[in-house]
Amino acid sequence: MIRRVVGTAVSFLLFAALPLAAQTPVGVFIGGGLLVPVMDYADHHDAGFAAGAGVHFAIGDDGLGLFGEGFYGSSNFAPEEAGGDEEKQSMFGGFLGATYRLGDASEKGFFLLGKGGVLIRDSDAEVGDDERETKLAGGAGLGYIIPGETASPWILAQFIVAKCTKFLVFSVGFTFGGGDSQEGNPQG
Repeated sequence: MIRRVVGTAVSFLLFAALPLAAQTPVGVFIGGGLLVPVMDYADHHDAGFAAGAGVHFAIGDDGLGLFGEGFYGSSNFAPEEAGGDEEKQSMFGGFLGATYRLGDASEKGFFLLGKGGVLIRDSDAEVGDDERETKLAGGAGLGYIIPGETASPWILAQFIVAKCTKFLVFSVGFTFGGGDSQEGNPQG
């Protein structure tokens, strides 16, 4: 059910916003990649996948931007209370954040991002009272973007934390649109 809702929302966002993004300084981004649990969170969780989509607004010509992002991730875990049996865990949420493009925005180069929002963990486990929990989350990352006329490919490494949930996301994707501000429009 959750996958269907997230898939429908991402599809709607892309198909509704792409024509608008081609005419305004708003970019639409989509990406996906590897989710790697770290620290204590890695003790019982396997690597999984993550995906994100959203919109990015360039602010002036100094490389600053704001973004809103929908996030989805999935991995398997083996809680001690379940006797080591693997269970599936999904994470979804929304983030707002800022990006800063390092160097000349018309050339390929690095960008920084910081974000905050809400992350919901939903588990198939039937142990304890923590089948579903909602936490405030934050993240920071470093990416590399190659500006293009209609689409700008990027790669991104980011660290995301929500209380005891800590993971790295290594992703690739594209930013579409952005009008004249596309040069400084990294992914959110």
